[in-house]
Amino acid sequence: MLINRMLGINTTVDKTEEFSKAGIYVKTISLNRKGNMEEDMSFPAFEFKSLVKESWVESSLRDLLESTKFFFIIFKEDDCSSIFLGAKFWSMPLKDIDGIVKEAWEEVVGTINNGVELSHNGKSVSNNLLKAAANKIIHVRPHAEKSSYKEGDKNADELPVPAKWTNKPEGFSDKWMTKQSFC
Repeated sequence: MLINRMLGINTTVDKTEEFSKAGIYVKTISLNRKGNMEEDMSFPAFEFKSLVKESWVESSLRDLLESTKFFFIIFKEDDCSSIFLGAKFWSMPLKDIDGIVKEAWEEVVGTINNGVELSHNGKSVSNNLLKAAANKIIHVRPHAEKSSYKEGDKNADELPVPAKWTNKPEGFSDKWMTKQSFC
């Protein structure tokens, strides 16, 4: 609402004709008191079977990163409110897109093609998809309302290769896992 008023528009920034035509993705970034981001910026969920059929040059992730300008609106948490720090346009450099991001994407595709490793510890399921700790600009996170490993569930997607389970709960599928997205 604050940004809309600052720009003098009556709709949300990302729904304006100018931003839409220019391929600008609006993202509000909240920093905690220490200056760290509160949450990851996620992209739309991908379909496992479609992802592994893509080449990097024609991949939806590369296309998104190459064609999108980001408009970051930055706030920092204070004692009792959030302080507007500023806004910035940014595009990912092509050397990063075709360098470390490509390498990360290839790792994810390889993991899916080799069979995602899933492990149940009695409470939750973990997987061996690329984590933020790998420091490759992007990583993979769940992109669903609830975790699901059941065939046909709206929160799950079909894998191209059966998963490799450790402690698989009864009723969970080898071929379906929670929808995921790049962050």
